[in-house]
Amino acid sequence: MEFEITEDKSWQAGDLRNFKNFEATSPEEEVIKLSERKILLFLNNGKWSNKIIVSFHSAAIFDGTAVESSQTPSELERTIVILNGHVYHYFSCISMAIIGEDGQLDSSLAETVTIYPEVGRLPRDDIKSFVNSIPPDKIVINSPGCYPLVGGFRQLLVEPQRDVVDYKRSMKRAIQQLFEKAKNKLAEAAVS
Repeated sequence: MEFEITEDKSWQAGDLRNFKNFEATSPEEEVIKLSERKILLFLNNGKWSNKIIVSFHSAAIFDGTAVESSQTPSELERTIVILNGHVYHYFSCISMAIIGEDGQLDSSLAETVTIYPEVGRLPRDDIKSFVNSIPPDKIVINSPGCYPLVGGFRQLLVEPQRDVVDYKRSMKRAIQQLFEKAKNKLAEAAVS
């Protein structure tokens, strides 16, 4: 089988939710389903055979609710005020699809990673200064729901370096487990 890295960001989470019937009972389940739906959309956009497709989706979750990626400065400020001084969790899902010679989905696998960043207790003026320092076209990537460990939001965390180390370690383990499962599936298919 062939492994190919391709990046396609032509869809938004809303598009993914509208693709077929979408119901999730928790933010974590939604992240898993959205990661899997990216694979289905990718499969619908071309003919694939003997491929492995890997997809990723993540969300910041606070108090049982997904924290949407902020689109505007006022949304970002409101989100930071809500998270101010609190621990939230950042939940990621890596999904993998093994596509057979016939172009059909042979199997799909998924692994998840969760870390618990803590947002520092910030005065309202510091929150406003942070938000005002971000160019309007960079608001999304600097929000906790998008890239909290690499974007500007990282500077608001109490222990960002610890969070990055935890995430990398957990992600490495999840990817190893995912590829081990895929290797086993391919070995089982070769025997059949």
